[in-house]
Amino acid sequence: MIHADCMAADLLDAGQLFIAGLQVSSPGGTAAVTTSPFTVETGLLLIDSVDPVILSGEKGDTLYREICIKNTRLGKIGNLKMTDQHQPGLQITVAGAANQTHTPTGLQADFSGSFFSAFGDGDNWLEMDEKACFNEQIVVEDCGIPPYINVSNIIVGWGCGNEVCRFDSAAATVHINTSTKIPMLTFSPVWAPPTDNCGNTPAITGIKIVNEGHADATDVYIRFQTLDSMSNFGIGIGSFIMVHNGASTSLSPVLSANGVLTACGLSVYKDAAVVVPAIGTGDSLLILFDSYSCTEPCRQALPLYGVEYFYQKDCPENGFVSDTLLIVPDDRYHLSAAIGTQIGTCLISGTSYPFQYKVSSKHLLGNDGFLHLELELPLGLSLDTTCLATLGGVNASFDSVTSLPDGGYNIHFGWALPLPDDSLEMDFCLRYICDTNIVCQEPEQPDDGTVIVYTGDCPVSCFLPIASKSWWAPELDTPFECAIGECDSMRVAILQSCSPPEPDDGNGDTTIIDIIFPLPGLTAWFDVYRLNLGYQDDDDNRRADSPGAPPASAALVRRDRFLPGDTLRVMYGGAVDSGGALVKFGRTIWHEVVGSDMLTQGNDQFLTAGARNTFSNSQNFRYIGDSIHIRYADGSEAGCRIDDLKSIIDKGYFTVNQVNTYPPVAVDDISTQRFRFEFSLQDLFDDGCLPKGTLDFGDSIFVYTDFRIDLNFRPQSSNQPDPPLVGFRTALSAGGKRYAYDEQPHRSLQYSGFRTTKTPHTFNIRPCEPSVEVKKFRFSLRIARENMFPYEIRPLAQISEYTHTVPGGLNVSSAKLDYLVLQDSVPMLANVALPFVQNTSNVAVDFNPAFTEWVDEGFTLRSSILFQPNCLFNKPDSSRQRFTLQYLNGFNGSSPVAKDSVVNAIGFYPNTPALKLVTTDTIVLSASSDFSFEFSLKNGAIPPAAITWVNVQSLSGAADNFQLFALPQNQAIAAQNGIFPSGKVNGNTQNNYRLRGKNLACQADTLMVIYGWDCAVPAELSESVCFSDTFFIELRLQRPELELDILQNPAILPLCDSSGVFEFEIYNANKGVAIDPVASVSLPAGLQLIPGTCEISYPGGAPF
Repeated sequence: MIHADCMAADLLDAGQLFIAGLQVSSPGGTAAVTTSPFTVETGLLLIDSVDPVILSGEKGDTLYREICIKNTRLGKIGNLKMTDQHQPGLQITVAGAANQTHTPTGLQADFSGSFFSAFGDGDNWLEMDEKACFNEQIVVEDCGIPPYINVSNIIVGWGCGNEVCRFDSAAATVHINTSTKIPMLTFSPVWAPPTDNCGNTPAITGIKIVNEGHADATDVYIRFQTLDSMSNFGIGIGSFIMVHNGASTSLSPVLSANGVLTACGLSVYKDAAVVVPAIGTGDSLLILFDSYSCTEPCRQALPLYGVEYFYQKDCPENGFVSDTLLIVPDDRYHLSAAIGTQIGTCLISGTSYPFQYKVSSKHLLGNDGFLHLELELPLGLSLDTTCLATLGGVNASFDSVTSLPDGGYNIHFGWALPLPDDSLEMDFCLRYICDTNIVCQEPEQPDDGTVIVYTGDCPVSCFLPIASKSWWAPELDTPFECAIGECDSMRVAILQSCSPPEPDDGNGDTTIIDIIFPLPGLTAWFDVYRLNLGYQDDDDNRRADSPGAPPASAALVRRDRFLPGDTLRVMYGGAVDSGGALVKFGRTIWHEVVGSDMLTQGNDQFLTAGARNTFSNSQNFRYIGDSIHIRYADGSEAGCRIDDLKSIIDKGYFTVNQVNTYPPVAVDDISTQRFRFEFSLQDLFDDGCLPKGTLDFGDSIFVYTDFRIDLNFRPQSSNQPDPPLVGFRTALSAGGKRYAYDEQPHRSLQYSGFRTTKTPHTFNIRPCEPSVEVKKFRFSLRIARENMFPYEIRPLAQISEYTHTVPGGLNVSSAKLDYLVLQDSVPMLANVALPFVQNTSNVAVDFNPAFTEWVDEGFTLRSSILFQPNCLFNKPDSSRQRFTLQYLNGFNGSSPVAKDSVVNAIGFYPNTPALKLVTTDTIVLSASSDFSFEFSLKNGAIPPAAITWVNVQSLSGAADNFQLFALPQNQAIAAQNGIFPSGKVNGNTQNNYRLRGKNLACQADTLMVIYGWDCAVPAELSESVCFSDTFFIELRLQRPELELDILQNPAILPLCDSSGVFEFEIYNANKGVAIDPVASVSLPAGLQLIPGTCEISYPGGAPF
């Protein structure tokens, strides 16, 4: 007997003829003979199907995959060897295997012949055209974080013993999704309001937990903390319970920290943690504890607790959930109570005035408990019982009035709950009776940021206090100290005298009287104006009257308006009409922004407080010098610079409240700075400045005080986007308070800051045409109003330097000023060429031609730059524009130059197409030498590819006769020098083509499909400038697997006679096509084919 192993299969494929040689040897000689050729049969195993090829699941899922195999050759197969190589995350087993082994990355299984008995003819062989199937069981073990595709490389083969002779392979995938089989707990707070402030009765508090996930949660750790730095509330010791399905179970903390409530000395947990053993899927439970509260009288504390929780989950590996939440109180249980009035004038004796009491709390809606109100009135105030006092229409359940030792009263009201609403009001009246024993409270001295109580009807100098207590309690006799309560107070202003003030006759003296240095006989006045002037423009046409024009005429211009850098002058003057011998002079100057000045006189509105640290800052709105000038009665004059500044108080802000309004009614607000000046004529005489040390009858004095407005103040306002027109006051008086407001004479003035805006260039670099500017450089300098300074030209700024980055390879062809217009759109210039110089990385543009003529006030300009075509620029690039702004004529004060830049992340972007060859036929299988495949030229960008082309080359040179057709019309495209002009491909579209050719290579060949776009079809590939790329296509002839079987073989051939018919079958066992098969017969000497006897039957079984 002879055994054939896998080598025989390899020789069979190589065309080996199998003959056995027999030999017998003896001492007498040797005899040898060869057998007739015999057939070695082999099977061909193919994977017929994998179903399904694609599976999906998550951790814990069990999936199934059926793999079917088929024998397509004559030989029998008696065993299988199967492997499945994959990534970690799967556990795969297979049914029916004689043995199998597993690793994290693979399965190896062996099948004996008995496996085949369930298929085909039931024997232990897989014979020709028989099919067998086995199933893989796949358990997903990975969490799928992130989701991924696990690819199985399935190999099925057969062989001899442990040797594999032949195999086939296939790929299949398992999409492993993120696991959802995890617990998912939701926590929600449970809160109840405190019922007393002495720690007597607890409120039930805690959390509700629901498991909305798909797995149980075990050992859930929960920590509770009091979020209270004042020790006003805490957790009752030993009070934790778990409520599940109506049953309560006590929980002992696994850790805890104790504390003491300061106000009542009660020991509590300040921090405690418990562990819940298990929470099933879809289950819910409560974790509750006692919450105690203690506070000082007049204070309330609504308990706030922090919760931390932790539990584990299977996915991801070592995964857990840890988070926090707050048990937040319901603020509507806070008892809010206050008394108020809106009288607006000082109290007059014998008059009754209305007051209001307001209270709100959800406690008012409770079915039990009481609300209390207690008023404490000073001497001079009493309850007017003629006013009906009802709370939301409900009369008090009880009331009492108690006299106090100082002559005042204690008034107590009480209401039984519930009341009709959780927010109620009560109107009541208090009567004022003047009494000489009244004890006044003094007015509060205003500090920065506080309020000024102001009224025009009386001097606000005497206040009476009113105190109130409000509390809720569950019992009528609960003391205020243990109740939930709030205290409030207010002050009312009265006439300190028991008679009203005499009415003003309207003839008050408006002359400034110095309250520090008496100045009898001096008539004083003051003025405020802008010191610096622009250029002359007497016809107000926004152009200087002449080159090098003189300063503007002071009589025409708005000297009450100011810009950054301007000088403000305060002129204080006086003349001695009687008396004389005046020596010492004092004055106070305020600069103030007043809220009520906004939206008057054309001023814009903004937040007054925004001026506090900027406009009212003496470092910005700053004093720069003083001078004095005296004109004596004899006609002589004298003067000099002086330094008489004594103090500065700046950055003040006050709210002005109406008297006797509570809650306060703000009627105005002020941002202010104050400068105090004092000088002595005797000192100036001693210093040699003046000829004498007194100011006498007939003499006149002038003091000039200068301030520089050295800031660009531009708050958010009603004038957006331009800066606001800021109305401000400059006030002057001999003395005065921290503020001037309406108590001192003032001059109304206006100021504007400035705002610059710029927009960067955005260039669209086109491949075959000059660039297009999607956005152009635009620069604006704007102030609050156009032509804010009529009859004068005020040039403010100009661009003195400008550079723009340029990506490598790009070249500028021109630069120009598109336009320059004044702020009110009055045109100045248009289409002015701008000189430029370009280097390797920048272009410098000269803007001087834009500013050869003075540009009045605010302006806007736009410029453009043109780039030459460039088809190699195919990636966006950023840009940076740097420029220097030169401020003119003192504008912007101490900052005459500003360097600025603007960056555009995509300042340059290409207008090039994104051409790509797309095909599903990367391997072209063909049964004959003729082949064809389809492809697309896809443009993934918006710009069109106007001129595209294709060239095809064979690496081996064995493929040629290429033809290109445009689809769907199947229109032939003629090649020019081997380059096919494939036409225009619009943006975000694709054109489809079919390529045909002839492949004369028996082995695999590779085609290079070279494609691209240009501004013109290149005559040669080397002339392509803009873009080209190569796509490789493998040409592969499908190979057959020929099997030769002898169907009829005559056993005897008589000499000198003809044999019977020899019949053999040619069988193709593979998927390839055998082209032009040739059958040959090799005969030994003495044997010949009989002509005319060769016949063929095709396909097999058809007649010969």
